[in-house]
Amino acid sequence: MLPANLFAIPTLLTILYHRLPGWKEFAIALAAASAVISYLSLPLMERVEIYTTKDWNAHLSFFSLLIMGSLAKWIVDTLQKLQDRSRINSRP
Repeated sequence: MLPANLFAIPTLLTILYHRLPGWKEFAIALAAASAVISYLSLPLMERVEIYTTKDWNAHLSFFSLLIMGSLAKWIVDTLQKLQDRSRINSRP
């Protein structure tokens, strides 16, 4: 699961953030992507013995992906707003 955690999932979240700037569209796409990863990809990887669960299940993966993606979007959006404000205030 290490390559997915380090590459595939962050890349997917970045693409969603870049292509869907609005919260509603982002949330819908994030929920769909989280469901696919949690309920299809992880069980498939477990079946071919690439991934093992240790006191973890698909529901926890789904909710953790939703929280991580939403938190990342909120942080980046907040920082972007702060940067935009500072640019406006620093103009002569």
